Amino acid sequence: MQDSTMAKSSENKASKKNPVSASKDFFQESLDEIKKVHPPSKQETIQGTIGVIIMVFFFGLFLGLSDYLVGWLVGKILT
Repeated sequence: MQDSTMAKSSENKASKKNPVSASKDFFQESLDEIKKVHPPSKQETIQGTIGVIIMVFFFGLFLGLSDYLVGWLVGKILT
């Protein structure tokens, strides 16, 4: 029971922080996270692009065949 009271107390202190200071902390933490990001290498970009092209091809093939099959079945049922 006491742990939850302590947690609420620390949450209240954090929420009552000066808005300017909170904004400054937020932007500093955002900059720290941005520094951790790195762009993909040329090889990673090529592999990702090839993967996307392959998936789009197979998904398009699946949708095209599904559309053809459903159209053919509906045509058989209605005639």
